[in-house]
Amino acid sequence: MLHASGARRVLGRRGRRDFDRDRRALPIFVRANARYDVAITANNLAALVAARGGRAEAARLYARSLALKTRLLGREHPDVAMTSNNLAALEADRGHGATARRLQKRAVAIFERALGTRHPKTRIARDNLASYAPPARSGRPLLTRRESDGAAPSRVLAS
Repeated sequence: MLHASGARRVLGRRGRRDFDRDRRALPIFVRANARYDVAITANNLAALVAARGGRAEAARLYARSLALKTRLLGREHPDVAMTSNNLAALEADRGHGATARRLQKRAVAIFERALGTRHPKTRIARDNLASYAPPARSGRPLLTRRESDGAAPSRVLAS
């Protein structure tokens, strides 16, 4: 391990002030990374919990992951879009179509800006949005593309 005095010699022109600033910043970055690991774990655990039927708990986990990723990475990061996509799929399965469409529109917009319109994640998100048909005026849901052509259910994206 490099001691502080040796590090200062290696850094040369940066000097003690820059070294001390960077040394203080490291624990902050470590803590931020740990929180990001929590966000990834919450996202992935939500998918497992949802697969076992715990949709309410999965929604809480996805919401926690989405909040953490938004705070740590910013509103326009593709990882935020992935979790938004996943929460939208869960909300659609829970019968909350309006919420699912809102979350999915957000995911599509982020993916398009960050990754482009032809990226595979953008395409998956756009296909998912198309499958969340708005309810008919009668109050009964319209036949979704998923039901009409036998397509696979919404696809969840892993972190």
